[in-house]
Amino acid sequence: LDQIILNLVSNARDAIEDNGRIDIKVSTGSSEDILEHNSIVKPNADKYCLLTVSDNGSGIDEEKLDKIFEPFFTTKSAGTGTGLGLATIYGIVKQNNGYIFCESKKGRGTTFYIYFPESDEKPSEKQLIGKETKPDEQVSSTDKKILLCEDDEGVRNVLSKMLGAAGFNIIEAADGEEGLRKFKENKDDIFCVVSDYVIPFKNGIELYEDITSMSPDMGFILVSGYSHDVDNIAELNENRNFSFLKKPLKPELLKRTIMDIAKHGND
Repeated sequence: LDQIILNLVSNARDAIEDNGRIDIKVSTGSSEDILEHNSIVKPNADKYCLLTVSDNGSGIDEEKLDKIFEPFFTTKSAGTGTGLGLATIYGIVKQNNGYIFCESKKGRGTTFYIYFPESDEKPSEKQLIGKETKPDEQVSSTDKKILLCEDDEGVRNVLSKMLGAAGFNIIEAADGEEGLRKFKENKDDIFCVVSDYVIPFKNGIELYEDITSMSPDMGFILVSGYSHDVDNIAELNENRNFSFLKKPLKPELLKRTIMDIAKHGND
């Protein structure tokens, strides 16, 4: 769900204007609702949980609606989208026996409807209050700083808020040169660097090499859409303090990877 919502909200953000609006809603649904979207499908349950994500942005051309879930198809301009986000969402929904539909009008906005079969099981009290963290999994993070290098302002803001909520102090940079400068200014306080591979002036690997030449044990998380973007990814992964995470980025996985680096740094 994290990945689905993050991708859909990111797309909606790109579509809206300055005074745009994004709505996320959860409600109940039924097999009849699904048939109203598509009378050909055969719903595998009677009751569903419905997640809707809508915006009042630019909308999608009608002739493109049938293709939006195809891998590598994108409505964004060249160089601004991989075309994998909606295909990934479609795969997640199908793996969980769900359905996803999209309605859009050019100039008026877009709504995604995602249906998941309602479970018959009642959640236990532990499930309702969330997963209990074991004492050895807890890491004191209030005094630790992360250097976050990401040229997409929207993505950078989302990640910064998420990591800030986890207790980390975030130093932001929009390109490789700014990232290196801020690292030099704060290197005694930074324990981990999170960087996209494709950033202006210095790519993620160049930034990694510059930083580890000064601080060989610095934790570094490289993020990219494709592992084959990085020529020596296998060699880099042999470094205990280096991690490679693939886009679309799962927020919980990023947080867990950072916590592991913090834990190793305290060993």
